[in-house]
Amino acid sequence: MNIRKLDKYKKEQFIQLLKMGNTLTMAAKGIGVAPDTVLDERKRDKRFDERVKDARYNYQVTLVEDALYTAAMGGNVTAQIFFLKNRAPDRWGDRVDFSGGMKVEQEISLSKDPRLRQLAEEVYRKYVLSQEQPGGVRQADEQGDLEAKEAPLDGSGEAPGS
Repeated sequence: MNIRKLDKYKKEQFIQLLKMGNTLTMAAKGIGVAPDTVLDERKRDKRFDERVKDARYNYQVTLVEDALYTAAMGGNVTAQIFFLKNRAPDRWGDRVDFSGGMKVEQEISLSKDPRLRQLAEEVYRKYVLSQEQPGGVRQADEQGDLEAKEAPLDGSGEAPGS
């Protein structure tokens, strides 16, 4: 095992070389040490190890960001959409408008897992059916319990369990 330690200055140089896109081996050679010396130092100094990981990760993210930007500017519509939704979500993000209310007309089909089906039915009753206004069937009381008779969830015309 190599017992040579890296001083604070060498560690900082190594990190900077990684941030510029050098590999671990290239960065080690750049500061004049063997790659094993860096590996040993990473095992001894967990903070240094984290900084190495962060520098490599941030460089990789930068590469992908640059590639995305280049693709978007080159006319790749998918890249353009992704870029705009993430960089300007206030103007390009997906919008969901719940102000007008909604109707749920799909059957809940989670029959493979009865616990999921029960949970889905509870959510449906509490948050969907309780939103219906007079003329609808339900109104939830303060505890979220339904005051009126439950409507069928399976489209059969009969309430669950009947």
